[in-house]
Parts: sequence; C-alpha cells; structure tokens
Amino acid sequence: MLIIISDLHLGDGTCGKSISSDAFNVFEERLDKMAMRASWREDGVYRPIEQIHILLLGDILDPLHSTLWLDTEVDTPEYTRPWTDRNKPAYAEKLKEITRAILKENAKSVKVLRQLDVIIPQALQRQRGWEESIDWVSVDVHLHYMIGNHDWYYGIPGTAFDEIRAEVVDALSLSQNSSPFPFRLEDDPDLAEKLAEYKVYARHGDCYDSFNYDAEEGRINSALGDVFTVEMLNRFPLEVEKHLDDIPPEMIENLRELSRVRPALATGLWVSSQVRHNHLPDRMQKAIKDLWEQLGDEFLRLKVVRDADRKFKFDTVDKLQIALQISKRTPF
Repeated sequence: MLIIISDLHLGDGTCGKSISSDAFNVFEERLDKMAMRASWREDGVYRPIEQIHILLLGDILDPLHSTLWLDTEVDTPEYTRPWTDRNKPAYAEKLKEITRAILKENAKSVKVLRQLDVIIPQALQRQRGWEESIDWVSVDVHLHYMIGNHDWYYGIPGTAFDEIRAEVVDALSLSQNSSPFPFRLEDDPDLAEKLAEYKVYARHGDCYDSFNYDAEEGRINSALGDVFTVEMLNRFPLEVEKHLDDIPPEMIENLRELSRVRPALATGLWVSSQVRHNHLPDRMQKAIKDLWEQLGDEFLRLKVVRDADRKFKFDTVDKLQIALQISKRTPF
C-alpha cells in the first residue's frame, strides 16, 4: 500500500502554529483500517498486505518559516539567510538549530510517525467485525522523504548537512540514509523503482511555481519566494511587536499566521483585513501600515532581489513591486 503526504509544514513555532499532534493520532488510528481494507484483493479474497510505504512528498518540516533566520544583520560577517553562501559553517549551523527546534516543537507528532505500528488480521471472511479477530499479523511500514520548496535544504550535499539529515532520519525513522533527500524520483533510483510498482510518479508541485522555484538554478537553490517569506512575512510580526508596545497580543498571534496566506502577493490585503477586524485605533493602523511599507521598501532594495529583477522583462519582482505599491495606496 502506498500513502502520499505533503505540506504538513511542521515549524518551530515562531511563525504560527503547526498542525496538532491530534491529527497524527487520528492518522495512526485509521492506518490499521486502511491496511485491512487494502488487503481485500480484486478477486474478493483477503490476503494481508506485507508493506506500507508512506511518501512524505515535500514541505514536511518547514525550516523556512522561522524567525531564527533573522538573528543576523545584513552586511555583517555573520549574515545568514537561505540564499547566502551555504559553504560557510554558519549556514549549516543555522539549519541545524532550526531543524532541532522543529523536531522539539513537534515532538509528539514526530513520535507518532517514528513509532507507527500496523497490525491487521491474519485471515478474514468478511469486513465487519474484523477487530474481534484472534490471529494478527504485523505490516512493515517504510517512510520516505522527498523535498519541496520549504525543506529543500535537506537536499544540500556535504558532510555538515549529512549530519543534519541523520537527525531527521532518526527522528522520523525514515527508510533512507543521510544522503541528500531527493527532489525528483530520478535522484533516488530505489525509491523510483518502488513507486513504479504502484505505477506512480511523484514530485512536489513547486517546480510549476516560478515564485518558489528557479528553473535556471534548480531546486537545491533559494528562490525569490524564500526572500519574501523571511524578510517580509517572518519579520513583520516581530517589527510590529517591537514598535507597538500596546498592540493586543491576539493581533500579534494573528500576524504570525501571515506565512499561511495564499497567494503570497495578497498578504498586504490580508494584513489590512486583520487590522480592520480587530478594530484597532487609527494611530495604530497607520503605524502598522507604515511598518509594512517600510519593510516592503527594504525588501525591494535587497541585493538578492535586485539581482533577480530582469531588465526589459515583466517578472516576479515587477509583480511584487506592483503588489507593494497597491498596498501603499490602499488604506488599512
């Protein structure tokens, strides 16, 4: 049996809440029943399946949505972001710090995946009453991890990154080693062969999104969406809390969910709706709008953004410029 799961976005808690561990408990409870049903074959005879393969198809752990990226300043030797030089030791150290924070924040959920134990009846004559069976058989569970646009870091080659992957492999009890996690099935022939048995080809969908995937650079590289996420979405709640001492705590909690707004270009409108919904005084509304515009201007001045802007071509940077200009002209 093959199960594909994607986009869990388990974070470190600094940019909104992750999915509850209760959801993982429900999944675990239902897995036995799914395995039992899969054991009823096309000929109507019950034959217990021997294996379950669970493919974690990208954006499972989410190192991108973390304010820990923001603890170094631009134009300093320590400056580290997803798009900076990953050959510097500080890059792997930052990824390790965030990864460990994610695993700690989601310890209960991760434990469920690590300890999945599926037991189904050895023999059945009918589907009803299967829980009352006497003879049971265990089904082997294998977890596989492929990367997407929020966890592509786990595909970076190198010893320092092998060590980080080894912690993920151990935490999730993955059926793979600490080599770079694949983005394409072609990157992992063994996994490709296994999915071919199910006549399945799997890949994360970021390759169709130019904002989050740079086709020229390939997946093991940062995209413009990473910059927007870190410098606008992750940073904005911090700046609001820093400059507005009297803002309601629930407003800050709401703003931490900013990274979940889709499409990303609509985040300015979402912030505006939150301001109106919480009935903030005019003074505070203006201060929040000013902060958003300030961060937008700083974002567009970043070298990595300017380098991505292609002359004489309407590209993603131009769309961001338009979106930020619209938010400037739109009252909160």
